[in-house]
Amino acid sequence: MPKTKKAANKSLKKVATTKPHKSEYQIHHTQQKSIVALLITLVVLMAAYMLLVLSMPKMTKDYETDLTRPAGFTKGEFIVQMVDQNSSGQFGNVSLREIDGQTLVQVSLNNSPRGVSQPSYIHVGSCIDLGPAQYPLNPVVNGKSETILKVSLESLRSASPLAVNVVSSASRVDRHVSCGNLPF
Repeated sequence: MPKTKKAANKSLKKVATTKPHKSEYQIHHTQQKSIVALLITLVVLMAAYMLLVLSMPKMTKDYETDLTRPAGFTKGEFIVQMVDQNSSGQFGNVSLREIDGQTLVQVSLNNSPRGVSQPSYIHVGSCIDLGPAQYPLNPVVNGKSETILKVSLESLRSASPLAVNVVSSASRVDRHVSCGNLPF
């Protein structure tokens, strides 16, 4: 009998030293906790995404509209964004202001070559579809140009659509470097 008592004690020790198995209830409860944690994480991420999207400025998908939207507007004066053309890197703005029935046109471009005279014009049409030059402007030199046109802003409005265009140089009038649509 001592052998069987030893065997019984040995098997009792094995049972006492092995870890108890989790019940089905405990497994199911752990899975539920994981699913709830995952759902909470998803809700928090979606809320963060919505806050980010709602805080961003509204963007338009219409490229032509982006070109024509004035950067600033006050009574009797407005500023239009000039965008680079042909990968020139020359961008900036043009402001038009009426003074005593005439229009002051000021072009300001970034990344213009130093010392190069770049002809500029107000064309009929848009940057995408330029028509003939309607009003010559003083050339852009070192990124700046200022011209007084002997026409009112109202006269320019009645001639719309119009665009301000700057070309590379007098010898390269076919290479457009910057353009801005006038929003009349």
